[in-house]
Amino acid sequence: MKGKSEKEIKKYIEKKKQKRSYYQKNIAELAKKRELFISEEMKKNSIISAEDDFGTAVSKSIKERAKKLGYE
Repeated sequence: MKGKSEKEIKKYIEKKKQKRSYYQKNIAELAKKRELFISEEMKKNSIISAEDDFGTAVSKSIKERAKKLGYE
């Protein structure tokens, strides 16, 4: 910044502030998209894991076996 006038320095600083603001907005927007994506994936995984859960499989198996034996 040596050799620059005060006006040039202020102009340079203002440009940097604008760029910084632009990047901060982009970061905030991407963070929101990331959180939305993560929450959707967690929902998908929880549904899949509930279906593939060992306890669910055992329970389903017991119910099927009980039906075959005449219990309802």
